[in-house]
Amino acid sequence: MKAYQLKVAILYLKPPIWRRCIVPAGISIFRLTIILRAVMGEPGSHLSGYKYSSLRLLFAGKMRL
Repeated sequence: MKAYQLKVAILYLKPPIWRRCIVPAGISIFRLTIILRAVMGEPGSHLSGYKYSSLRLLFAGKMRL
């Protein structure tokens, strides 16, 4: 099974806060958002934005888990 290792960081913080995680290839944006929130410890009931710099994608939205 193909997978990707991601480095997830919160921008503009000093010192930087980041985590690494491995996700399966072909994961949906919805499932990726759930994983990112779990990895970073976000509660999931507020507006969040994600910038996928190597893929050049930006996703922002409010989702309740």
